Amino acid sequence: MKFFAYLKKLNKLGVAMTEYAVLLAFVAAIGASFTSDSGLGNSISGAVNKAVEAIGLVSGDIQASVKGKMDNLLADFLAGAPLKNPQTQSGLRKDSLAAELASGGNKFLEDYLKKAGIDTLYAFDNIDGDRLTALKDANILAENAKNVKLLTVANENGLSFPNQGPISATQYLFCQEGSAMKLVATRNLDSIYNISEGEHTINGSYTQSGATATYNRTKNIKDAKYMDNGVELKINQGANGFVLYNK
Repeated sequence: MKFFAYLKKLNKLGVAMTEYAVLLAFVAAIGASFTSDSGLGNSISGAVNKAVEAIGLVSGDIQASVKGKMDNLLADFLAGAPLKNPQTQSGLRKDSLAAELASGGNKFLEDYLKKAGIDTLYAFDNIDGDRLTALKDANILAENAKNVKLLTVANENGLSFPNQGPISATQYLFCQEGSAMKLVATRNLDSIYNISEGEHTINGSYTQSGATATYNRTKNIKDAKYMDNGVELKINQGANGFVLYNK
């Protein structure tokens, strides 16, 4: 929890520093432009271009970082969040994100991600059978782990179909402990390919009104693969590369 809270604070500080840098670049560019004969129009145009360049040079991945946005989301919703934690959010059901993950993420997960500024390709899987056994054998999961879920989110924001890769992504492994959904481990997959489009239209209902509605999942990855020491695996397989999250 402290780790994600620190990252969230650092992320906000980075954005503030970026705003100052862009403002300074804009003012400096205007001053420099007036030393030539290009006129006011060209001066302002040049200043805007320099300010845009400054955003890329100063902010780096701070503003656009999917990982940073995921850190914020996890700090706000997941660290110790009970499975039934009512929250009033327009257009979303009144459960916590932890409850959405625990229930299988069938309807509203993409809405939660978009609300946090994450609008990119993702996959969500229930981990059981041989996949679960592999994680337990690697001491990533405890023997009594239950309700295990794996969320895979592309590291680059704005990705959409068709996209056959390769892309990089971060994976988040969760399991239920008592009445809470916990983050167990994370890993990065550098090169994901053979990306297939998942089912888009999923019928659900708003719990606050009971009215049936249709939710569109436009970023859902149905299937994708990666290489693990020369072996081709699906992204919801394998135990190599996971780093345990320490409370």
